[in-house]
Amino acid sequence: MTTSAATTDSRGFFEFYREYAQTGIHAATAAALTGFIGLASFISPWFLAVAIAVYALPPIYFYLNDVDPTPETESPSPEAGSNPDASPEDDSTWELDSETPDAGSADGAGSPAAGDSAPTPVSDRSESDGRAVAATSGEGDTDDTSTRSDADDAEADPGAARVDHAGVDTEADAEADVDADEEVDSDADTDTESGAGAGTGTDATVDLEPDWAEVDSPVDVALYDTVASADAVYAAGDDGVVLARRAEWEVPLDDGPAADSNPLRGIDYTDGDDDEEVLWIAGDSGAVGRYDPAAGGVTDFSAPKDQTSTWTDVAVAGPAGEENVHLTNGSGAVLRGTYDGADGSIEWGEIGKPGSGSSITAITFRDREVGYLCDSSGGVFETGNGGESYAAIDGVDAGTAFSDLAPVGDNGLLVAGEDGSLFRYDGSAWTRRSLSDTSLHTIDTTEGESADLRAVAGDGSGTVHERIGDEWDAIETTAESVRAVAVEGIGVAIGDDGAIYERERTRPS
Repeated sequence: MTTSAATTDSRGFFEFYREYAQTGIHAATAAALTGFIGLASFISPWFLAVAIAVYALPPIYFYLNDVDPTPETESPSPEAGSNPDASPEDDSTWELDSETPDAGSADGAGSPAAGDSAPTPVSDRSESDGRAVAATSGEGDTDDTSTRSDADDAEADPGAARVDHAGVDTEADAEADVDADEEVDSDADTDTESGAGAGTGTDATVDLEPDWAEVDSPVDVALYDTVASADAVYAAGDDGVVLARRAEWEVPLDDGPAADSNPLRGIDYTDGDDDEEVLWIAGDSGAVGRYDPAAGGVTDFSAPKDQTSTWTDVAVAGPAGEENVHLTNGSGAVLRGTYDGADGSIEWGEIGKPGSGSSITAITFRDREVGYLCDSSGGVFETGNGGESYAAIDGVDAGTAFSDLAPVGDNGLLVAGEDGSLFRYDGSAWTRRSLSDTSLHTIDTTEGESADLRAVAGDGSGTVHERIGDEWDAIETTAESVRAVAVEGIGVAIGDDGAIYERERTRPS
């Protein structure tokens, strides 16, 4: 034991007692207390006084004499990877059952007359009203680059996968399981995100709390979707606006791909060998476009296959210049196209309906081959062949519409429910937990260098739900509703009237 340099004035008794309670002396006196109480029950009540004295006198003595009962040296930190609570899922594998795709599900390659879609040249766009057709970048535009894991050309077995599972785990099991996919050890982070996502540059461990604050927005229209790369954040919304954030938020595109100001419901990105990003946007009246932030121009591919209904979401997989584009709509249809950077055209495949025709609310791809989508009937579907065909992931009895989904780990998913539930799929089974009293609109995840999971969800009451460690915290904002979130870098949440919230991490008080 060592004598403390602090006086009783600088340290309260309760703080002292918390430290004392962790010592071996406390453990010994507690054991003695129990023993003497037992003797008092059988021999004499006077042993109660002895028991109380044995338990109470040591801490009082240490406290009054400024004696620190804790050992002078701290026990060494456990080796990395020795966490006994670590999830075994990292070692699990999920192999897609290989099936031969039906001939009718082919993309129609080799028949340009039926599938090729020639782009509308930027120079020909909206000549009648004299507006500038090339979208301009603000003063904050830079040639930033990014890396996106979804753009990696991963190999996977061809064919759709069908997985049959048991039912959804309920209540207690779900509460434990939903966060078991990846454990976040906040004390293991040495580079802490702050501001634009830069690390601290030190080896000190800093436990930071999230603080979601509203920032100035260059628009006042509803924003529907957002996506983040390593170097920039993009958002899309009403009037065909596309926002970009680097040093600050700006509006590189203000009227959509066809200059007709149709609302944009989905936005996604990929990058190429030169790490330059390209965006794909989709929305109402069949609006589809490819936007190049570096060049500052948009190419219009609207109404592919003569489809002019509302596209509910868009996902991009594969490197820029040869990327696959996946569109979904409110009739339960999926349309896949492959972009040819050599001539700037895109070849569209056949329109398919994985489910019963319910509105497909979200689509995402883990890599070029493996992707997922969900619908308003509580269905989740997967593809292992780049979207040529889809199969239902069975075992989830949601009883609610699904609004969004995001990959977790090697083969897992988080799916947001309209009843406020969060569903987790670990590659073999489903679990469920209640996260919000109102509908969950959005979910996004990202994994750091140490495979620690970060997850953020937004709901219909303007609350941001963020997973910190192994718990979910609810952070209220002034937004009426959070429509979409992006986790990469600073973290962004968007909503109505151009509302933008960014996550800053602050030291806990």
